[in-house]
Amino acid sequence: MTVPFLTDDRLRAAPRSRSLSLSLAASLAAGLLTLVAFALRIRSLGQASLWLDEGLSLYYVNRPLLDLFPTLAREDFHPPLYYLLLQGWLHIAGTSEFALRFLSLAPGVLLIPIGYATLRELYRPRGTPTVDLALALPGAALIALSPILIYYAQEVRMYSLVACLALLSVLTLLRAVRRDGQGWRPWIAHSLALTTMLYTHYQGFFLLPALALFVLLAGRRAVFHWLAALALAGILYVPWALAVVAQVATKIVNPDYFADQIAPIKVMGDLVDSFLALDSSPLLMGALLALTLVGIVALGWNARRDHTLARCQALVLLAAVVPLVVTAIAVLIMPKFASRYALLAAPALDLAVVLLLFIAVWRPGIGWKSLYAVLVGVALLLTARQTWHAAQTVGLAHEDARGIAAYLTDRAKSDEAIVMVENARAAFEYYYRGEAPVVGVHVGLDFADGAQQLNGALSSRPTRVWLVLWHNEFADPTALVISELQRRSDGAPSVRATFREFTLMRFNMADWSPVEALPEPQQKIAANFGDRLTLVGADALAPQSGKLRWILYWQTREPLTNDYSVALRLRNAAGQAVLTHNQPPVTPYLASAAMPVGETLRGYTEVKLPASLPPGTYDVDILVWDIQEQRNLDVIGPNGPAGIVVPLAPIDVPSSK
Repeated sequence: MTVPFLTDDRLRAAPRSRSLSLSLAASLAAGLLTLVAFALRIRSLGQASLWLDEGLSLYYVNRPLLDLFPTLAREDFHPPLYYLLLQGWLHIAGTSEFALRFLSLAPGVLLIPIGYATLRELYRPRGTPTVDLALALPGAALIALSPILIYYAQEVRMYSLVACLALLSVLTLLRAVRRDGQGWRPWIAHSLALTTMLYTHYQGFFLLPALALFVLLAGRRAVFHWLAALALAGILYVPWALAVVAQVATKIVNPDYFADQIAPIKVMGDLVDSFLALDSSPLLMGALLALTLVGIVALGWNARRDHTLARCQALVLLAAVVPLVVTAIAVLIMPKFASRYALLAAPALDLAVVLLLFIAVWRPGIGWKSLYAVLVGVALLLTARQTWHAAQTVGLAHEDARGIAAYLTDRAKSDEAIVMVENARAAFEYYYRGEAPVVGVHVGLDFADGAQQLNGALSSRPTRVWLVLWHNEFADPTALVISELQRRSDGAPSVRATFREFTLMRFNMADWSPVEALPEPQQKIAANFGDRLTLVGADALAPQSGKLRWILYWQTREPLTNDYSVALRLRNAAGQAVLTHNQPPVTPYLASAAMPVGETLRGYTEVKLPASLPPGTYDVDILVWDIQEQRNLDVIGPNGPAGIVVPLAPIDVPSSK
C-alpha cells in the first residue's frame, strides 16, 4: 500500500514549469492561510477581561528582573522564558489587554507555516507539489481553524508559545535526521528548539518520549546525535534545575487541587472535545480509533517499501498521541487537569488527522482522491463550526474581573473592605481603581491561618465587607469566611451573581471581634455516629431572610472511604418532620474522604425555609446517611447503639412577613 504519486514516473516526468507553478500556488495558499489565522486571532484580542492566570502573568513580570527568578521558584510552577519575553515585550508595547496578549498571538500564527513545513518535510527529498496541495495545505488549514489554538493565541500565558516550540522541535528533528552527516547545524537547531520549549513549560517533557521513539527507529547514528543534542539542551537547562526541584517540592507540600482521582478516559474525552472541537461521543471515539488503526496498518505496509518515509510519518503520530497519554498518566499521580495541560500536542493532532486520512485513503483514481477530499472537507467543516465563535468571544469564558472591579470601584468606600476568596487579586487589581482596601484570603483546612487573614481585613473595623467569591469551594471548603462574616453582620447579606464566575456578597458589619480558628461550640454534643464521625458541637446563627444557619463541628474517627450525607431535620410541636436538608458533613464542597482524621473541622449549613412554614419553635435533629451502604449510621453511646438521631438545640423560626 504505497503512496502512488511518489513512485509514478509519469508524475515525475511532468513539466518542471507546471511543478513549480503548483508549488508556488501551494506556498501562496499557505501564506494566505497564515493571514486568515492572524485575522481570526487578532479580531477580539483586547475585548475579554483578564482572568486569574493572565493576572498572574502580569503579577510576576511586574517584579524586578533579579527578583523574578526566586519569585517564580518559590511561588509559581512554570519555567521563566515566557515571563522574560513578556517583561521585555511590555517595555515596548505597554500593558493594555491587546498588548499583553499579542505576545501569544505571534507563536499562535507561526504554527501555520511550521505545520505546513512539517508535513512537507515528511516527503523530502522525493515529494511533489501533490504533497503540498493535498496534505500540507489541509494540515495547516486545520491548525489555522482550530478553536483551542485560536483561544490560547489570545491568552496572556505561555501555552501558545510551548505549542509552537513543540511543533518546531518536531520539524527540526525531521530535518536533522534527513540531513544527518551534513554537519551539526541541524542538530544544534533542534537542541535550541528543545531548550526553549523546556524553558517555556514543563509540558515539553511530555514530548520527549515521542522524539526518543522516532530516533530509535532512525538508527544508531541518529540516536547518538540526538542524545548529544539532548545533552546540550540539558546543559543549557542546568541554571533552572534547582528551581524545578523547589517548585516540585512546593507543589507536593501545598497542592492546588483536591486529592480526588480523575479517570484517564475522561481526560482523553475532554481533550478530543477541546482539540478537535467535537463532542466525545462513543461514535466519534470509535471513528477516531478506526481511523487510527487503518492509518497504522497502512503505515506498517508502507514501511515495508519505504522505511524512511514511514518512520517520518510515525513521528507526527507519536507527537500527537504520546503527550496525551503521558498527560493522562500524570493526572493519575497529580489529580488536576485542564485541556491546556496537553496543548503542545494539539497542532500535531491536527496534522495527524489529515496525515492518517492521506495514508489510508489517497490512491490512484479520481474516486479515491474525491473521497479523500470529502473526508478532509468534513474534518475542516467540523472544526470550523466553533472557529468563528472562538474568534468572536476569545474562546473559553473565564471570570469577569473587569466587570466586578468596575462595580466595586464605583461603590466600595474607603471605610469598607473587599475580601477576595480565592486569594487571586492580580486580574482584579489590574482593573480596580477604588478606595476600599483589598485583602485576599485562602483558608483551605488551615483554620488558624484563615482566621489570621480574615482578622487582618477586620482590623480596620470596616463598616461593610464586600466578599468576592471565586473557586471558594477550593479556597475555603468549610466556608469559614462566610460563616464568620455572617456571625458578625447586621441583617442578611446582599448577594449579586451577575459577574461571570464571581459571586459578590455585601455584609453590614456590627461586630469586629477577632475570629477564632476553632471557637468553642455553643452547644457541645460529642455524638459518635457509627464509630466513623463525631459531631463535636454546633452553633446556631440568628435566622436571616427565610434561612436557618448553623456552624457544625465534626471529627472523623478513621479514614473515610464511603460518602456520607448529613440530614438536618426540623420537627414541629407534634413531632412531625416538616423540613429536611441534606448535604455532606462539612459543606457541599468537601468530600467525606478529604476530611483529615482526628482534626475538628468546622462547616457551614444553610437551610432555606419554605414560605409556607409557620413561625414557631422547632426541634432539630441530625442524622448521618451512608450513601454506599444505604443506611443511617447508629449513634454509639456508652452502652452501644442508641438510635440514629442526635438532637440540636430547638430553634425559633420568625414570621416571614
